[in-house]
Amino acid sequence: MPGNPVILDTLNIRYAYLKQDSITVFQVMAFKDTPLDSANSAFIYALGQTSGDTLMALASSIAATNGAIITGSQNITDFSAYKGLEACMKYNDPIAGRILVVYTRYYYNDRLLLTFSVTGAEDDMTVLQNNKTLFFNSISL
Repeated sequence: MPGNPVILDTLNIRYAYLKQDSITVFQVMAFKDTPLDSANSAFIYALGQTSGDTLMALASSIAATNGAIITGSQNITDFSAYKGLEACMKYNDPIAGRILVVYTRYYYNDRLLLTFSVTGAEDDMTVLQNNKTLFFNSISL
């Protein structure tokens, strides 16, 4: 993660956050003991909507909660020990008064969920794409 992020370590979540400017935000989260399967009753509906795809169900749930629209997704196979998904979401930020775009990579393995996100303004996609490429290429699991 670039710079010196704020790092929070709670019960089952380790969270790193860095706000680069008024719009650009980088986040990394690690969730331990994450039951992303049909044993989690709150997750059953989302799993049904995504044909049992745990990471797409998670992305869809996050999008619905935030009033976002998933504009694209692709499976990530960079790290064979982890199931991976990259999703792109757009939402209207009423505070910034802009459309924001969030790229998130989700990795899941043995009840450990890792998320890497970069957020930026839709009207400055060149900077966002550059940040996304640098940030995601720096991931090593």
